[in-house]
Amino acid sequence: MPRPERPKMGGGEVFVKKIRRIFRFCIVVCAVFSAPSVFAQAGGQSLFQKGEELFMQNKPGEAAALLENALKQEPRNEKIYLYLGISYEQTGNRDKAIAVMQKGLDFAVLHKDLLYFNIANNYYGRGEGEKAFEMYSKAIEENGSLNDAYLNRANAAVKLDKLGEALDDYRLYLVQEPDTAQRPQIEQMIRLLEGIQTERIAEAQRIKAEEEERVRAEEKRRQEEEARQKALMEEVLKSLQMSAEDASHLSAEKEDIIEERNDVDIDD
Repeated sequence: MPRPERPKMGGGEVFVKKIRRIFRFCIVVCAVFSAPSVFAQAGGQSLFQKGEELFMQNKPGEAAALLENALKQEPRNEKIYLYLGISYEQTGNRDKAIAVMQKGLDFAVLHKDLLYFNIANNYYGRGEGEKAFEMYSKAIEENGSLNDAYLNRANAAVKLDKLGEALDDYRLYLVQEPDTAQRPQIEQMIRLLEGIQTERIAEAQRIKAEEEERVRAEEKRRQEEEARQKALMEEVLKSLQMSAEDASHLSAEKEDIIEERNDVDIDD
């Protein structure tokens, strides 16, 4: 059977586009209701807003430079940690992405799920499946409706050979996202995993049966050897008893001989 194409990571460009769509709306709302003091820089925009705008324009390198400075001005702004982390990720610096988003967790209130999710994506990208699986789980704990986290955790579970967990997450993702374009690949992956599980169960049962048969054979050999040893002991014991009887008979004969000698008269 040809190997199916692995479902794409939901934390890649597709998920980033989702974030950008959500926060474009937030930018409009903030622009209407923000106080004048927010606009500290020339042109009526703060460093954060400029960096956010570049981030939304898919210019991660330029965005990162502004967001780094914005973070110095607003060290408790959880959005900066999120945007900056994703910008680092998009420019290939996963170590910095993980570090800045982990720091952001200390201040996160609204977007802790997204921080965990993107930290997990970077761990996955670094090949650290266990850490990725753990972070996806934390993202789901924060937000059970973060559907992409189920898909990505399923992918991580496959890498870790946690096939049961992977199947659960793939199936749940299809329930949550029934119209996903990746449905054919996910369904194919589910079939493959189910096949592997069936083979493993059959193999485990075969090994168990062979082990039980081996134990029975060993017990039978032990019993046969025990019976042989017992029979041998009986033969030796019988031989010892016969020897004892012979020894008693010889002793009696010696007594008779002595008595006969005492009865003989010795002529002078």
